[in-house]
Amino acid sequence: MPVEALVASAIALLAVVLTCVQVYIELSARKRQRDNELTSWGMRTISVMAELESQCAPFAKEVRFVSATAESLSHQASALVDQGRFFFPNVSVVGDPRGYRVDLLDEVLRAFHVARYLATYGAADGHLLRAHVWSARTRFVKYLQREMKMSLRKVDRRHQGESIPPNPLDWGRPEFAPTWLQSREAEIQAASTNAASYRQRPIR
Repeated sequence: MPVEALVASAIALLAVVLTCVQVYIELSARKRQRDNELTSWGMRTISVMAELESQCAPFAKEVRFVSATAESLSHQASALVDQGRFFFPNVSVVGDPRGYRVDLLDEVLRAFHVARYLATYGAADGHLLRAHVWSARTRFVKYLQREMKMSLRKVDRRHQGESIPPNPLDWGRPEFAPTWLQSREAEIQAASTNAASYRQRPIR
């Protein structure tokens, strides 16, 4: 085979390889962009659900229910449902050309219904509603992790967490105590020592 033919074949082969590499890079970039957009949408949804939980039954007694906030949350949840359809189209169902939404979006729809209920009827059943939203948020995170499984970072078993008591006062002394806490502990210890010394004094 002439040299010119070999060179032409090599150039053609190189062009094919470069084209394949370019296509792969473009597809990878699109996937990363979709993952970023999906993550952003998921974070907004989680934030709305968390705020909705607080609206249902605030922990602080002085916090009052605000119907306008519930109305705003219902609008946000409704928009998040439709935005989610760009990532998760309806599942095909026999006899229904429109299909049906995925289970992940069911949880966002639950949040919308709770927010609309709050805006309409108030927070009389707040604790029950909060429990429903908390359950929906838990399932939503689980389903979102399932959908993003290939993009999630692999975690070693050695990094497994532990059960955390809900009462911070049961955690004991902080491992990394700040200076102000050490000073406060010294004051408390000195006060305890003085009190004990006072109690041991004989009565005259």
